[in-house]
Amino acid sequence: RGIAEPQGRARFRDKRLMVLFFDWSSLPEADQVRAKDAAEEYLNKNMAPSDLVQVVTFGSRLKVEQEFTSDKTLLLELIKKFQTGQMSDLAAEGATGVENTEDSSFTPDDAEFNLFNTDRKLVALEDLARQLTAMPEKKAVIYFSSGVGKTGDDNQAQLRATVNAAVRGNVSFYPIDVRGLQADPPGGGA
Repeated sequence: RGIAEPQGRARFRDKRLMVLFFDWSSLPEADQVRAKDAAEEYLNKNMAPSDLVQVVTFGSRLKVEQEFTSDKTLLLELIKKFQTGQMSDLAAEGATGVENTEDSSFTPDDAEFNLFNTDRKLVALEDLARQLTAMPEKKAVIYFSSGVGKTGDDNQAQLRATVNAAVRGNVSFYPIDVRGLQADPPGGGA
């Protein structure tokens, strides 16, 4: 005799589990529009009837906006409800470059802030991987972002912890850099 599978686990068997993860802390307004458009395009063109999709956001904390569902209409409505500009101020604060200013008497050292900001994003990914570990099936996280900076070896411990949690949880990350291809002119920008 076989052991009966718990009813909750049977729901996920033979399903493709996808997580749409919007990192509002790195998405300026224009990138938020592109991220939402990309998610809507995926749902309209690539979501199969056997897919279960979860929507998760990260701004100041990790938040599950919608548990796993196969209801495409519900998912599309949720993504349309996301307000463009939501948390975009965090993206500006989290930029990893030093801005040039007219007053060169003080140049802030953003290294510590950038290290912290990157670690926060990696911790959010680690927490998500740990939450998904309860389901033995393979899970795919589509991570909509405008990039995650890394400063040398400083983020290595958190990066390893995040990767280890993903491996243990059978989670794969598929980052989507919604900025698209960027080309800097020779000699840098003016």
